[in-house]
Amino acid sequence: MEAIFSEKDKTLSESYVKEYLQNFLKQTAAPGLVKENDLVHQFFPGITLTELNMISASCIQDTNRF
Repeated sequence: MEAIFSEKDKTLSESYVKEYLQNFLKQTAAPGLVKENDLVHQFFPGITLTELNMISASCIQDTNRF
C-alpha cells in the first residue's frame, strides 16, 4: 500500500476507470487512494496474527482443495 500511495501521481487512468466501473456495475466501494491509505493505517495495526490464523483456517478446508 505504501508503494502504491507514494506513486499515486503516476497512476494510469486505466486503474481509475477499472475502479469506477466496479463501483458502478457492482456497487463496490471507491474511496480513492488517500482514504484507503488512511483506513489501512487505522485498522491494520489492530489485527493480530491469531485473528488472521482463525480467518484463514475457516477459509481453507479439505473440501475446497485440489
